[in-house]
Amino acid sequence: MKVLIVYYSRTGGTEKVAEAIKKELEQDKYEVDVERIRPAKEHNSFVWQFLRIFIGECKIQEPKIKDVSKYDFIFFGSPNWTRVSLPIVKYFKEARGLDYKRVGFFSTTLFFPKMEWYLLSAYLLNLSFSRLSEKRNCKVLSFLLLSSFFKRWKFDSNYGQKRIKAFCSDISMPTASLENQAIVKNEIDGNRTASVIISVVCFLFFIFQLLTWFFGKYFFSTQEFLIILLPGAISYLLVATLTEAGKKIYFGKYIIAVAAVSTWTVVVFFLSVKSVAVVIFGYVFLLMLTSFFKNVKSVLFTGTCALSGYIFLLFWQDKIGLFLSVIDFVILFLAILLISLITHNFQQSFLKVIKAQDDTEEAKMALEIKVKARTRELREIAGGLEDKVGERTSELKDKIAELERFNKVAIGRELKMIELKKEIENLKRGQSASGGN
Repeated sequence: MKVLIVYYSRTGGTEKVAEAIKKELEQDKYEVDVERIRPAKEHNSFVWQFLRIFIGECKIQEPKIKDVSKYDFIFFGSPNWTRVSLPIVKYFKEARGLDYKRVGFFSTTLFFPKMEWYLLSAYLLNLSFSRLSEKRNCKVLSFLLLSSFFKRWKFDSNYGQKRIKAFCSDISMPTASLENQAIVKNEIDGNRTASVIISVVCFLFFIFQLLTWFFGKYFFSTQEFLIILLPGAISYLLVATLTEAGKKIYFGKYIIAVAAVSTWTVVVFFLSVKSVAVVIFGYVFLLMLTSFFKNVKSVLFTGTCALSGYIFLLFWQDKIGLFLSVIDFVILFLAILLISLITHNFQQSFLKVIKAQDDTEEAKMALEIKVKARTRELREIAGGLEDKVGERTSELKDKIAELERFNKVAIGRELKMIELKKEIENLKRGQSASGGN
């Protein structure tokens, strides 16, 4: 299997990761080529960020490998600019034969790799590479993020070596596991997206509370503020920990559902919201957000939590001055059923797309195996023909040599006969001359 590693490195950190990946692949008997992308003009980090934000492109030196169609798998490497670096973007857009390739992405960053996901940096980096890949119809199978500063998370640490090994092992992943991998990747992406949203909301809520304290307008007391913030903070920590540990990641959506519904219920309770429509809309909005997990079970679970929250508010409606009725409960129940049905159809469509991709991948691999087998047969036949031609050539050479030897003998014999005839003629002439005398 042929693998291409394409990378850009300004300070050398990404280059070291590329070399470690190459070494790991070669140990597994892969044929590896490396293409280092060099910009037409190198810049410092501030100029690069300016170009990334305001220009969005750069010129690169002529690459050695322009056509990547002969490679089975391609690794792209870039420093973390919260986006893919401009030299790699340029190569990605101009490379020939990249469509429908299986690709992986590795990057180096400053802080702890896991922390970068929740500082938006790695999240935005992964998002930008995914969008690039979608435009070229590439299938992203792996993502690797290592630190270029902290030794514990660098490429040569135990953590780094394990991550590189797992990153490279995605090449040999059998087709049968691609569907499961896509589902797991969707789950992880959903958890990370939800965690980022929760962190942003919690941060904005914290800023809002500080501003209200500063201007002396208290919407929430300190106790109410902590009670509202607590579900979000706990769910953020739990989901982030489970996701990055790679354990029980399927629980993430359920933890988020409980936290989101609990937070909305507490906010309604403390703010004494008077509009029933606002309360119902809040729960329906959370159901719609949950549907992006493409899992009907998560929607039904969120709906159950929403109904429980509604019952809680119904029990305390006299205290908060909100008039709730059974009709509103039925409306919420019907909304849950409708969104669950839409999510079910969305989920089935998603699974069908994955299945179609798996079938295409399987057919492609089967075709590649047949082509390789047929090529091997043709080579063997060609090799056999070459051997036969060699044998026949050797036989012909031997026969030619024999003919040459026979020809030499025959010619020598003829010459000898001519000489003998001449001698006989001379003898006859001599005898005639002597008789005449």
